[in-house]
Amino acid sequence: MISLVQVYKNYGYEPVLEDLTLSVYAGEKIGLIGANGSGKTTIFHLITGQETPDRGTVSVPSRLSIGHLAQVPAATELTVAERLLQGVAHLRSLENQIRQLERRLSKCQAADSETERLLVTYAEVITAFEQAGGYEYKTRIEETVTGLGLTTDKQAPVNTLSGGERARLELAVVLLQCPDVLLLDEPTNHLDFAGLEWLERYISCYSGTAVIISHDRYFLDRTVSRIIEVSRGRAREFAGNYSFYLEQRDRLYKQAIREYQIQQKEIKRKEAAIKRLRQWAVEADNEKFFRRAANIQKQIDRMEKVENPDAHLLDYDLHFGGHRSGKEVVRLDNVSLTLGHRTLFRGLDWQVRYGEKLGLTGPNGAGKTSLIRLLLGELQPDAGCVYTGASLKIGYLPQQPPPLSDEETVLAAFRSIVPQLAESRARALLAKYGFSGDLVFKPLVSLSGGERIRFQLLKMVYTKVNLLILDEPTNHLDLPSIEILEEAILDYKGTLLVVSHDRRFLNRVIEGIYALDNGKLNYYPGNYDYYASKQAEQRAAGTTTSPDGKKSLRLQSRQPERPESRKRVDIRSLQKELTHLEGLIVEKEIARDLTYTEMTQPETLQDHRRIRELQEEAELLEDQVNQLMRRWEAVGEQLESEGG
Repeated sequence: MISLVQVYKNYGYEPVLEDLTLSVYAGEKIGLIGANGSGKTTIFHLITGQETPDRGTVSVPSRLSIGHLAQVPAATELTVAERLLQGVAHLRSLENQIRQLERRLSKCQAADSETERLLVTYAEVITAFEQAGGYEYKTRIEETVTGLGLTTDKQAPVNTLSGGERARLELAVVLLQCPDVLLLDEPTNHLDFAGLEWLERYISCYSGTAVIISHDRYFLDRTVSRIIEVSRGRAREFAGNYSFYLEQRDRLYKQAIREYQIQQKEIKRKEAAIKRLRQWAVEADNEKFFRRAANIQKQIDRMEKVENPDAHLLDYDLHFGGHRSGKEVVRLDNVSLTLGHRTLFRGLDWQVRYGEKLGLTGPNGAGKTSLIRLLLGELQPDAGCVYTGASLKIGYLPQQPPPLSDEETVLAAFRSIVPQLAESRARALLAKYGFSGDLVFKPLVSLSGGERIRFQLLKMVYTKVNLLILDEPTNHLDLPSIEILEEAILDYKGTLLVVSHDRRFLNRVIEGIYALDNGKLNYYPGNYDYYASKQAEQRAAGTTTSPDGKKSLRLQSRQPERPESRKRVDIRSLQKELTHLEGLIVEKEIARDLTYTEMTQPETLQDHRRIRELQEEAELLEDQVNQLMRRWEAVGEQLESEGG
């Protein structure tokens, strides 16, 4: 269907694609992954014809219709409604033909050959319009914008939309085209959980072909059946979803490491033999030993060298953490906030304690970023108070890092943060964050979104923060960088508050989720999967959350639910929560016991400040254990009463 064969593409510095070969077949759902700058977007541009290869061939059948979602949409003066209608332009064209034919037929006076010809054409256009879903296109527009969470006024100019709204609009336009092939470049970046689930269902039911560039591993697991990894200019293919790809990648990595080590061992053995032969040749003044050494050297030179698999691995030196803050990190008391004509919160209470790792979620527009801005002091509440704890040092990563306007270079800006570092050491550290060679002299103003994120993370490492606030941190990071960030957060001992719709990321790094909806915060003591299971239970029970945060009346259901079915759901849910709570209790108890052990060490007993810190940490962990135990006992009693 679509093929790229031995494609080479160079932008002037070094090849982006080098001898790349891949094929895309009809009906496939493919995930295209790789590090930032590996050439994924270039592949899309080659398929759409926006670019041509320097060498190699790109074959795309001329009859194929392609819908391409770009990360950076083109400027337009249209309104939202006008832009949406461009997504169904082919249907609108058929609709106009139908109207024109109807007008011409209305003027026909007799059943002559011209009238018969018009009637045949009219029937053909009507059939084409009907088969293409022309009578439903207005309904499809509404379903698509609702599914993606695009609630913007349709008469608003497109150029007044926020970045997230514009991204959802462009995705809607591409989906409305119903092309033979979808090329989607990071389609999930600005979708909330409901939008993600809607898009997953759409892709799964889509009869055409879809090639998706995405860092959302959860999304890839649910939508694709083949992964193409682009690395060092070439493509490697894996049958299966992202989780299967990870298993195969790890297996291939271990195999490559073994092959590399075996070859290196053989090379060292031969080099040792060469050294001995040359020494004997000198001692015995025997030319024969020199010739034998030269022959062995030729054997080494002729070897097809196995590349070190670790040579190109990204390895940030990412370790967050500074001095401990107070036990209470932030507190909101009876806070209200109105922006424009919209009230986001009224009478909101919230407390975050040291060491908690929390997710903050909610529909787009619920006020998550505004809540963060209250914590940062960038917004002031209309009523109520926002308190921040003692010794608090905040590291904040915004959803859209603003372009850095300073003409200062990356190296100079970094050394201003840590002036004690020698230039050689500073450059070595910057290289670990992807700023190697001459890139350290790149002006801050010219950094891309991903580069700005990496530079901000580097700054946070060296400013020793104890409260990390991350707003959609994975949006501009590639998959290797996301995995490194996850490991850094897992090692981090301070407090974490993260806004993210990356479900796999949330599953790995958080211990609880606050869901913000209708101005209220609801707490779920677990990761994303636990939160999703609770949301599913609420939907199954036909309940929702009213504006005052209480359960609303049961929604009307088309079919009455069987009591025994609901009971089975409740028991499974309670069992799952009980298991999750037991794991958390063990984890907190181990952390508490380790803290007490450290307090008894001779070197600790000499440090009174450290003793106080450990005592506060142990008390906090003890409180958390007690809270979890109370919930565990309540769930156990409820499970027993249900007969589980």
